[in-house]
Amino acid sequence: MDASVISEDVTHMIEETGLAEKPDAASGTLSGGQKRKLSVGIALLGGSRVVFLDEPTSGMDPYSRRHTWDLLRRNRKGRCLVLSTHFMVGGGCPPCVHSTHCCVGRS
Repeated sequence: MDASVISEDVTHMIEETGLAEKPDAASGTLSGGQKRKLSVGIALLGGSRVVFLDEPTSGMDPYSRRHTWDLLRRNRKGRCLVLSTHFMVGGGCPPCVHSTHCCVGRS
């Protein structure tokens, strides 16, 4: 993959995750919610067809949680998103609305 394409994809994901104010910050200097956003952004880079996310919005404030669910919804086309979450709204997690649930329940 061309380095300029990679750079464009990374820049776009930084903006999409809401980390545009901290593009050069070391991960250790980010807050817990910002680290979650960074992890989600990294998981979505590279065109992965299967993405596993364990509690992607844990510890986020309501605005950041909604922003992250919207980010996942926008980036789910052509992918299989495997999520674990305790956050349920209206019987399902927001990115899963109008999607197929393979397994829902308790372990």
